[in-house]
Amino acid sequence: MATRAVQAAALALIAVVTLSAQTPTPPAHLGSETPGLAVQEDPEYKNVLVGSVLASASYDTQALYTSTPGGGNYTGDFRYALQPSIGFQETRPHLSWTLSYTPGGSVSQHMTDQFQYTQNAGGELVWTPSTRVLLRLRQDYSLTTNPFEQVGREPLLPQLGGFFGPNYTNVLPYTKRETLVSNAELVFRLGPHTAVGFTGGFQKFDYTPINGFVPPSATNLIPSHTVNGSAFFSQQLSHSQTVGVQYAYIDIYSEPSSRVQANDLMLFDRWQITPQHSLTVFGGGEYDRTRQFEVIAIGNSWRPTGGLTYAWRGNRNALEIQGLRGISNGGGLMNASIMTSGSIGFRSRFTKRWVGDARFQIADQDSLDQTIKESFRSIWTGAGLVYEVNRHFSARVDYAYVHQSGQGLPFLVGTQVFPGNQQLVQFSLDFHFLKPVGR
Repeated sequence: MATRAVQAAALALIAVVTLSAQTPTPPAHLGSETPGLAVQEDPEYKNVLVGSVLASASYDTQALYTSTPGGGNYTGDFRYALQPSIGFQETRPHLSWTLSYTPGGSVSQHMTDQFQYTQNAGGELVWTPSTRVLLRLRQDYSLTTNPFEQVGREPLLPQLGGFFGPNYTNVLPYTKRETLVSNAELVFRLGPHTAVGFTGGFQKFDYTPINGFVPPSATNLIPSHTVNGSAFFSQQLSHSQTVGVQYAYIDIYSEPSSRVQANDLMLFDRWQITPQHSLTVFGGGEYDRTRQFEVIAIGNSWRPTGGLTYAWRGNRNALEIQGLRGISNGGGLMNASIMTSGSIGFRSRFTKRWVGDARFQIADQDSLDQTIKESFRSIWTGAGLVYEVNRHFSARVDYAYVHQSGQGLPFLVGTQVFPGNQQLVQFSLDFHFLKPVGR
C-alpha cells in the first residue's frame, strides 16, 4: 500500500505522482499544481510518516560524450543509483502541513568520475481559520545534475504544473541545475457559491556546466527568475459547473539582459461532469512588453492564451489530458518564449499487485524576440510497470524516449553538442514503509 505514496521519489519522467489529503478543495481557479494520476483505489494519506529506499539500474543511450576531430559523439552507458526519500503529513482541524525530502546519487559504469546527485525538498502549509478563508503556502527546492530530474516531484505532495507551473520540459545533460519555486494562494468565500482570491509565485532557475564534461558552447544556458501574481473571481452556477475570471501578471527576467512583462485576462469554466469525470477550460488574451538590457524596447504584442484539463478517475483506471499555451521562461535554452504543450497520462491497476502507467508529452517553445528565430521542441514518451511483492517491497521497470530538436540556438549547432534523441531503460527495487502518526 505504501508504494503509491513513495514512488514519486523515482526519476521524474517515469514516476507515478501521488495525491495527498488536504483540506476541502477551494473554489476553481488557475493555479500552480496539477492533480496527477491516481485511481479511486489509491489511498489518500493524512497523518502519516512515509519513507523509502530506491535502488535502480538504468541504461541511457546518450550517456557518454566523446570528443573527436569531427566534433564528438554520444554512446550509451549503465548507471546505478540509490535514492532514499522521507515524507511527513499531519492534518489538524484548521491546519495541515507536509514536508518531503529526497536526496540521491548515481554512478556510471564507465565514467567513475561523473557522479550524478540530487537534493529535492518540498513543503506545504494549508491553514483554514474558518470555512470562509483558506491560505496555502508551498516551497520547492531542487539541486541536481541528473538531466531527467524535475522540481516538485515529492512524496505526499501534488506535482507542480498548470498555468503557473515551472517549465521543466528540457533534458540538459552535463549541467548542474538549481531551482527554487515558491507559491502562495489566499481564498475568501463570499458566500456558499461565490469566492475571490489571490495567488503569487516566484521561480528561479540557475544552470552551471559540469567542468570537464560540457562542450564549450553549452555554457550559453540562460538563468532566469520569474515573478507572477493573479486575482480571480469564481461563481458556482450549478452542482457541476463553476465559472470565473482571472487576471495574471508575469514578469520574466532572463540573465543578463532580457525582460518580459505580460498581462493576462482569462475566463475559465470547470465542469464536474460526474464524480469521476472533470473538465476545465480557460482562454483569454495576453499582452506583453519585451525589452533588452532593461531599456531597449524590442516590441509589444497581443496573443491568445488558454488551455484545458480533462481528468477521469475510475476505480482501477485513471486518465488525464492537458493542453496549455502561454508564456514561459525558455527552460534555460532561450529567453522568454511562448510555449504550446500537450500531454496524455494513463494509469491502471490491473490486479491487486500489478500497476502500469504511460505518458506522452510534447512541448514547442518559440522565442518572443522575433529578431532571433529560436525554437525548441521536446517530446517525451514513457511507460512503467510495477509489481507489489508485499506492503514493504515492490519492483518496477520503466522505458522512456526523449526527442529534442531546435532552430537557431547557438549550443545546438551540430548533433554532437546537444543530444537530440535519448532512450532510458530502468529497473528499480523499492523498499518502503508507512507509519500513522498524530491523531
